[in-house]
This record gives sequence, structure tokens and C-alpha cells, in this order.
Amino acid sequence: MSLATTIQNKIETKIFERLGSTVTRKPYDSQSTNKWGDATTSFETEESIIAVPYNYLKVAKSIEPFGDLKEGEVMMAFKYGQELNEKDIITHSSQDFIITQIEELSLSDEIVLKIGRLEKQH
Repeated sequence: MSLATTIQNKIETKIFERLGSTVTRKPYDSQSTNKWGDATTSFETEESIIAVPYNYLKVAKSIEPFGDLKEGEVMMAFKYGQELNEKDIITHSSQDFIITQIEELSLSDEIVLKIGRLEKQH
């Protein structure tokens, strides 16, 4: 068993199983424009996944290593194998957030964790 696999397993049991929340992911599919110029966004079938939200700011902003968070932004940790894309919608506590940035944390060229920056949808 590689070191990365060991860390993936520890993150799974110590973080996601203990602190994880069930959220809904709606994968972004495409955006089209009708003849009047109105945009319509379509999504693929939604799925329930586990994520660990943190650094949710309801007001002001915060200075973070991943960059400044603005009002309504949240960071979420996702399992290493979770498929994620920018523009996917994540629903957490009845609030919709759009993924604006994804960072993959790696060890020995293997992803051990994914971190997403999400922006609250109004």
C-alpha cells in the first residue's frame, strides 16, 4: 500500500466519516442561448455526495491561504475520487453554491483530497 493510499484511507475515516455532510451535486452540462438571447443552463442528473464545509462567511471577508473569501463564499473538502467541475451546483443546508475553483492536493502524483471554493447563488 502506497503512502498516498494510506493517507486517502485516513482522510476518509477520520475526516469524511466523522465530519462529513451529505450534499447534493448537480453536474453542469451546458449553456445555450435561445433566439432572444436568453441563456439556459442545463445540468446532468444530481447525486448525493459527502463533503466537509468550512470557512463559510456570511458577512465581510477573510484572508485565507487559498485566497480571499468574499461574503457568501465557502470552502469544501471533497473525497479524492469525487468527480467535480467548475460550474457544478452543490446544495448544502438548502442553499445552492456554484463551484468556482477546484484544487487537487497530491502526494507522489496521487490525489489525496480535493478542495473547492464555492459561491452562494442568489
